[in-house]
Amino acid sequence: MALRKKTRPLPISNKLRNEQTIDPMLVIYELFDFAKPEQVKEILWNWLKSTVTSNFSEELSTEEKTAILLLYEKFVKLIEAAAILNQSKNQKRIKNSEKKLT
Repeated sequence: MALRKKTRPLPISNKLRNEQTIDPMLVIYELFDFAKPEQVKEILWNWLKSTVTSNFSEELSTEEKTAILLLYEKFVKLIEAAAILNQSKNQKRIKNSEKKLT
């Protein structure tokens, strides 16, 4: 997409704490401690709607609006994938905790 050429790459760990860089699953745990996957998607959808349908959207080009929609779709996929990883990791943690108790 042409938008990629216009943006500067950001450092991967721009917002991550050191321990999150070492164990990125901590970010996923934090996300789903904040809200359930469906709630995260609803918040993201509301953000998208307010961005695209407000007066601000009149200033956006078609390419920029398309980029926002595509990014939204990618975020939703990321949220769903992260939810699967989170659920899998939580099940493993529960099993490990149960083993330690026995």
